[in-house]
Amino acid sequence: TVRVKGGAYGARISVMRNGIIQMSSYRDPNYEKTYEYYKEIAGYLEDFRPDEREFSKFIIGTINNMDRPVKNNRVGEIALYRRFSGTDDEYMKRERKEILECRAEDIRNMRDIFVKIAESDYRCSFVGK
Repeated sequence: TVRVKGGAYGARISVMRNGIIQMSSYRDPNYEKTYEYYKEIAGYLEDFRPDEREFSKFIIGTINNMDRPVKNNRVGEIALYRRFSGTDDEYMKRERKEILECRAEDIRNMRDIFVKIAESDYRCSFVGK
């Protein structure tokens, strides 16, 4: 919606391991409308009913992001992050297992989190001409 209807070059939602959820768009000519689209996420999650094939694609995409080869210049950065965040090999195995066992109901259960986000006024915009 942010890209096709709003004209942004890109959009993403990051749910980080520390619990922070970050929503952003890139080169977004309608960033004010994007905030409204993000408020609609809870409704999307409530109605989230993908078929098995579609949901498998979500899981494969998520695992694919985890399994990407790491460039040499990022190895040290990742090791440092993992060290200080407590993200050891066992944690990564557990996370992978949770992703592979995830069901659509688990995604729908995130709705309440996004309701709270929609009710908050935390915003940050970097806009330039």
